[in-house]
Amino acid sequence: MTITKTDLLGRMRRGRKYTAAHLAQLAGVSRPAVAGMLHTLVDEGRLRASRTQARVVHFELEAPDARRTGGQDAPPVSTSVAVARFRITRTVEGPLSGYDSELATQRRLAMLARDRSR
Repeated sequence: MTITKTDLLGRMRRGRKYTAAHLAQLAGVSRPAVAGMLHTLVDEGRLRASRTQARVVHFELEAPDARRTGGQDAPPVSTSVAVARFRITRTVEGPLSGYDSELATQRRLAMLARDRSR
């Protein structure tokens, strides 16, 4: 079963805090699928995330007037930074070559950065 952001928001009630695991159980989907969607909604300004314990993050609906200015929606303010990284997969056939020169290049680059930071 798949779930959309609209479905997820429809299952939530104002003034109540939810965990990703609880919402996943309500929707009948996996927790990682819901967690990614919840963090996207936080970045869009539609949900608020709070941490009550070291490893537990709670999500709750933002107040509808929190984003309104002059009767128009204000752009969402992101409080977190997300970096997209593509998974890199390589298939290597045969022996590696040029490995020592690559390490030397990386070492020179690291020393350059180190010298400039002092």
